[in-house]
Formats: sequence, structure tokens, C-alpha cells
Amino acid sequence: MAKDSFYLGIDLGATSVKAGVVSADKDDKKLLSTVAVPTAQRNRQDVLDAIIHSARQAVEQSHLALPDITAVCVASPGPIDLETQVICDSPNIEDWQNVPLGKILSDALGRPTVLENDANAAALGEFHLGAGRSATVMALFTLGSGIGGGVVIDGQVLHGAHGFAAELGHVIVVPDGRLCGCGQHGCAEAYASANSTIARATEALDAGRASSLAQVLRDNTQLTAKDVADHARRGDPLAEEILDGSAYYLALLSLNVRAVVDPQMVVLGGGMSHAGDILLTAVRKHFKRLNWHLQGADRCRIELAVLGNDAGMIGAAMAAAKIT
Repeated sequence: MAKDSFYLGIDLGATSVKAGVVSADKDDKKLLSTVAVPTAQRNRQDVLDAIIHSARQAVEQSHLALPDITAVCVASPGPIDLETQVICDSPNIEDWQNVPLGKILSDALGRPTVLENDANAAALGEFHLGAGRSATVMALFTLGSGIGGGVVIDGQVLHGAHGFAAELGHVIVVPDGRLCGCGQHGCAEAYASANSTIARATEALDAGRASSLAQVLRDNTQLTAKDVADHARRGDPLAEEILDGSAYYLALLSLNVRAVVDPQMVVLGGGMSHAGDILLTAVRKHFKRLNWHLQGADRCRIELAVLGNDAGMIGAAMAAAKIT
């Protein structure tokens, strides 16, 4: 990357589009602007309009013009054909199948444009400007309703032969275990995601287990992962047990990732990571207990992400830098 190069990152979320400009050289990377635009009715044209509008606003707020932007990247959920730069599908947007978004935006903005998976982009963001700044090999878990993942090695995202690498939430942690939304049984996502944490807590309450969470369920008709973490922090035994179970499987997933790519750091991001130290301490505890006792095995650290919702946008900008 040349000094004074500027890259536009766009994070296509379920309810909004975030765009930002990053100034990047080898030793100094800075976020210059951030813009969020709702995706309106979530049909194809509305979303395309929101993406283009957010891009132009972000460039304007950074006191630049589009010709100053070296390249653009969009971080998107769902399967992406990286070779053709086409979004194959999306769970959140109507009429969003086989969208040649790379070409559409390149034509609209007049800048080279690429696509990247949203979890991979978040990993790149944390690697360059977040928790992983000191690492050369880093893995990220995005802990939300499911579990996304990304692995960065020497600044490059691990894509694999077909673009399916680092689907970390679908590593099997319990053979023939709980059914995952992907159709497999025993995925980490089925044991350690926010949805799994909620499901296991609700199942325990339905089975008659005593817990302060029971009143929350009666009042609200459903629980959240935050409820479980909050009540665990207050010392509720069932909440502690459920959260510790999620932490155990995150530690087990971390061990599997460590055995394959040998990262210096595994970073916990996404909404569920906002539980903070109570989750981090439990994951570290299980990781230390289960880890190999080989020289150097204890050098892999477990840390919390620090960029929050900006990670995907920043990482998208860093992915744009890779095409120049």
C-alpha cells in the first residue's frame, strides 16, 4: 500500500449499510469517516441505492472525492462467488440472488470494487486496527445468532479452494449432537451461539430448573443471551451453568482452530462478546484446562474484540487495499 492511499469499506448489514474511509499505509491506518444508512424496504433497488448513497456520504465526510479513493470493498453476509464477484444469496434482502455487486458498484462509483464475506472482513478489521494488531496469525469468532468466523494469516484472509474456509461455527464439537441450522449435527454454532445459549436456558426452565431467569421468561415470553450473562454475573446457578457451557464449547472450538492454523490470538467478537469478562474468563479457563501441554501451546491468547460494529467496515477497507 502506498502512503496516503484511501480505501472505502462498506458493511452490508441486515438493517443498515455502514460505510467508511480508511487512510492506510504500512505503519499508520486511520478511520476517517463513518456513515450508516438504513436499508429501507430491503428489496434489491433500495439496498443498492443505500449502498451507493452511504459510499458517497462517507467519501464526502472524509473531505475527499471519489477519484481519491484507490479501491472499494463491500462486506456481505451469505455466500459469495469471489471469482465472479457475485453475491449468490442473502437471508435478509428480497430479490438478492446472483447480484453482480462488484460490477454494479464499480460502474456506479468509478472505482475498482471487490466483495468479501462479512465475518472475514470483521477479522481483517480486528487484525489491522483492533485486538489483533500485534498478531501475524489471528482467528475471529463472531458470536451472534450464529457463529461466523475468519482467519487472517500475514494480513491475508484464508478463503480456501472454494471460498468456504473458516466457517468456524460449523466445526463439529459434538458428533451427532444438537441440530444446527446448516443441517449438520453437533456444530459449535448449535452449542455456543447466542441462539444456542437462549435455547439451552429455556429448555432447562421448561424442564423445571429453578432460576431467576424464570421471571424474565414469564415477563418477556423469551430470553436473550444478555439475560443469561446478566444473571450469571449476579450469581444465578443455572445462568452460570448455561454460560459456562457456551464458554466450554468456544474453548473447544478455539483448540480446534489452534491445532489447524496455530494463531497467536483467537478473538471473540459479535453481540454475545459484550458479556465481557464473565465470558472471556470462562473461555480462558476451559482453554487452559483442555490445551496441549506442549512447548509453545500456551502462547495462543483468547481476547475480546475491540472495534464493535465498525470491524466489518474497517476490514472491508483493508480488503480493498489488497487489490491494489
